[in-house]
Amino acid sequence: MTVLTTPTPKSAADVAAHAAASYVRTPAPLSPQTRAAVLAELRAAVAEGNWGRVLDIELIAVEEDQRHPDQPRLMNEVRAVVGSAREVAA
Repeated sequence: MTVLTTPTPKSAADVAAHAAASYVRTPAPLSPQTRAAVLAELRAAVAEGNWGRVLDIELIAVEEDQRHPDQPRLMNEVRAVVGSAREVAA
């Protein structure tokens, strides 16, 4: 069985070639509807006390923010939802 792996770039030229390669794709930013759905799922997880799912959504938000630094930060919205839930619980 042959296992294909993505080579690790070593030099600036390798990094540029790696970024331009057809197998390297950055997903498109989340649409407004998808962002709203993620936040709705987050609110439901907080309401249920499903903190494992809350953590999963926080990690998704961090990755999304890293992939698309020019977009509004999803993690800021996640923090607002989780923070307001903690204030209500206190």
